[in-house]
Amino acid sequence: MAAFNFQHFLEKMKEKSAFEIVTEIKGFIAEYSDKRLLPEEFVRVIRDFLDQTGQKLAVHELWRHASADELDNAYEGLEKYLMNKMYKACFQPAASDDVSKDMVLREKLSLMSFIRPEHLDIPSGWAEGDHIVMAQKELCRMDDYKAPRDKMVCVLNCCKIINNILQLKANKASGADEFFPMLVYVIISAKPLNLYSNMRFIQRFRNEYKLSGEPGYYFTTLQGAIEFVGKLSPENLTIDKEEFDRELNLKLQAMDSVTEPAVPPKPRASGANLIDIGGDSPSALAGKAPASTVPAQSKPSSDPFVRNPSYGNLISLGGESAESTPARAPAPAPPPVSSSWLGDFGESKDASVLAKIQSDAAAQAKPNGGPSLPLTADGPQRKKTGDDPAVMRELVAALREPPVNKFLTCSVEDLTMVDIPLLLSDYKRMVKLTAEVKTFLEEQVLCC
Repeated sequence: MAAFNFQHFLEKMKEKSAFEIVTEIKGFIAEYSDKRLLPEEFVRVIRDFLDQTGQKLAVHELWRHASADELDNAYEGLEKYLMNKMYKACFQPAASDDVSKDMVLREKLSLMSFIRPEHLDIPSGWAEGDHIVMAQKELCRMDDYKAPRDKMVCVLNCCKIINNILQLKANKASGADEFFPMLVYVIISAKPLNLYSNMRFIQRFRNEYKLSGEPGYYFTTLQGAIEFVGKLSPENLTIDKEEFDRELNLKLQAMDSVTEPAVPPKPRASGANLIDIGGDSPSALAGKAPASTVPAQSKPSSDPFVRNPSYGNLISLGGESAESTPARAPAPAPPPVSSSWLGDFGESKDASVLAKIQSDAAAQAKPNGGPSLPLTADGPQRKKTGDDPAVMRELVAALREPPVNKFLTCSVEDLTMVDIPLLLSDYKRMVKLTAEVKTFLEEQVLCC
């Protein structure tokens, strides 16, 4: 099986023959990225769209004669691109109980942080050193990625590191009896912030076919380990009940001593059966997130492969820079009048289209021929604001004119060349208004 190459998929989608498919993808994102749906509704519409679009890719001229590996790369690229764009709507959706269950799990992990390897029957020296830290970081790195495949890669890397540790320590292939306790200890010691939500996100939106075989085995094992952590008690640990109760009470006292002003107390997670990785039904469980120390998550390396002689070669995230969104190659110097016609899929507009964009941008920044406030190097050319009611009305009207709201919530990776004229026009207008308001306030101070 060839390695996944996300950049190759993006390059294919820049072809003009892919215009229709690109338009459909962007139309789907525009329609659903701001909707508030139940998790199962998101799963249905996204899986249906991925299936339908995947079928179109298979017969499209760009992939008509492609190999099975090339088609698989296209399906993976489609899933990654779509879920990167839909992440805000689909990760911890408002209609789910993901956030509350993450809070419950975090509190349980904090309460159980006194658990040592010997309590899980892990031989001395097996759960120490840099190898365990590396496994912990892989589990925590799920928060650094948006695509379900990338999050799943972190799960696989964590499990492969544990397997390699066991092979090095025991000098033989490990079984579930050795692997499971090590995975439980990694979860407890890593204290991932959104472990439950990340697992549910993978379960909901990862290609079901890709959750079979080895990935499926490790994913199911991690689910079981999370449920086991939620039920930890002296009965399933090698620890005296008195010691367990004493350590647990110390943790409870430490948490009670942490004051959080203006936050009403919430029920604390305790006992068994706290985490069920299965259902999406709303739960009344809610826990206070403790002020616990979480291992620092290092910034993902620019090298998509993690290699270490002791751990073996881990899984590639697809050839791109290992950031939460794919890094883009530096764009070549554009001609004097050009822009992007498909956002991050590339291509350019001709001069007439760009002129229309700039005209529309100016119209949106100043609708209905809004107030014109000419500035010179010495400031606004007008009478004193307080002496001229017309200018005062003009300023008030300008202040009521809203900015372009789409830029208030978008991130850098969401911007395209098409947005630049509108963004620049909006910025210039705000600078002018700031100068006007500053002059008005200075006049008011002088008049007092």
